[in-house]
Amino acid sequence: MKPTPTPACTLIAYVDDATTRLLATGFFAEETTEAYMRTTRAHLEAHGRSVAYYSDRYSVFRVNRKSGEDCPRLAES
Repeated sequence: MKPTPTPACTLIAYVDDATTRLLATGFFAEETTEAYMRTTRAHLEAHGRSVAYYSDRYSVFRVNRKSGEDCPRLAES
């Protein structure tokens, strides 16, 4: 019997940097703001607010283009 293929998903996780303990996790169909907010809520409800937060270095948290490059209306401002 062949395994049934499953769709790709994104794991969003909050990891304690000092202990590597997983504080909150979630699998989502896409990497979206809503997915981050749901995981953040789960973290806050379970552990309260952390002293500091660090994000990965991928472009999802940064704008990697010149201002207005993809949006002409912003370039006019």
